[in-house]
Amino acid sequence: MSMLADIGGTEGLHQASDAFFTHARAHPAVRAYFEAVDGPSMRAGIEEALRAHLDFEPDEVPQAMARAHEALVGKGLSNAEFDALYDIYHETLSEAGVPGGMLYGFLEAFEDLRGALVAKQPA
Repeated sequence: MSMLADIGGTEGLHQASDAFFTHARAHPAVRAYFEAVDGPSMRAGIEEALRAHLDFEPDEVPQAMARAHEALVGKGLSNAEFDALYDIYHETLSEAGVPGGMLYGFLEAFEDLRGALVAKQPA
């Protein structure tokens, strides 16, 4: 049995992505980024990244993570906003029952995107 099956398969992915958007749209630090976002396309990207990670396809995770978050590139995301998203992923994946090692592996892959997502601060 895979980790994906452990969290309920495709239906579990849908529930996790729905929970992510609920948390993100309620969080004051990042709500503005998600109010006007096309939910189905972003949901598909997040689910692609989660699926690659939970199905043990580590070579696909970086590209899937980048595709899932491309809508945030160039939006001026701050470190504090990135941290809020990190916390939302942590909360969402914990609620979904993703085991600790897999959860932290996903968060590590997300952290690797910080440089691409966070606006460069003037020197």
